[in-house]
Amino acid sequence: MNVSDEITPVDGRPKRLAYLHVTEQWLLRRFGLLLRETFPGAIAILHVGSSVVRQDWRDVDVRIVLTHDDYEMLATVADVKPLNVALSLWGQRFTQLPIDCQVQAKRDNDHEAGQPARSIGGLPR
Repeated sequence: MNVSDEITPVDGRPKRLAYLHVTEQWLLRRFGLLLRETFPGAIAILHVGSSVVRQDWRDVDVRIVLTHDDYEMLATVADVKPLNVALSLWGQRFTQLPIDCQVQAKRDNDHEAGQPARSIGGLPR
């Protein structure tokens, strides 16, 4: 199934898998692959948030999910908040989308379990 394909829920109305144009999705997936190269130990690289579920989305949320140990190791050598800003700016320049990119430990990402998410880094969700 292509990312831009529609699925039909039980009520019979078409529901989109994401509310981005096909070229925006392509660019987002390419950005995800670059993030995978940058963070080879990542558990997941996910497109989450409003642009997955709503047509009137504000930004495109990207999460880089690391193991607890990898996140703690990263936090000892880099301040994660400015790193998130830098990754967001990189994504914005690369995709021309309002990217909000955050590195998270798996435990911090677990609160989003059950929320719609799409893998964009070639890794399973």
